[in-house]
Amino acid sequence: MSEKKVHTKHLPGNETSGGCVWTIDTELGTLKDGLGVETRLEPRLSKLMYLLLNNLGKFVSRRELIDEMWPDTVVTEQSLTRAVADLRKFLRSNYPAPPVIETASKQGYRMSYTAPKDASSSARSGIFWKGMRMAAYTFGLLVLFVLVLRGLNY
Repeated sequence: MSEKKVHTKHLPGNETSGGCVWTIDTELGTLKDGLGVETRLEPRLSKLMYLLLNNLGKFVSRRELIDEMWPDTVVTEQSLTRAVADLRKFLRSNYPAPPVIETASKQGYRMSYTAPKDASSSARSGIFWKGMRMAAYTFGLLVLFVLVLRGLNY
């Protein structure tokens, strides 16, 4: 059985935010930012986030990431490239001011973080747009439902 990996990292902040604390729990697959936004990650993204966050500001070689993420499995570098792309997309979709994953071509990846000028308004904006997306989806489903019902009545 693998050991539980919980990692808390204090990221640089500003006078408004006072810094940001990100916590990754690989056993539960949860990621929480300093503003309390918590999300669930699939296992491979959880491992990748843990490794990059644990080495914040340092490049981690592709080989080291592959060996840590898939210790008993033969995978191609494309698997790692796909995982990094998926993690970038996940972070952008769920957090208003996520850490950035930089690429050193054919060498590795580095996670870096720059705190937003006003972390609280950035978070409110991200939450607002996430709510708006959900409202648009709900409205679209409602319209579709009404159209289907009207079609059945003819």
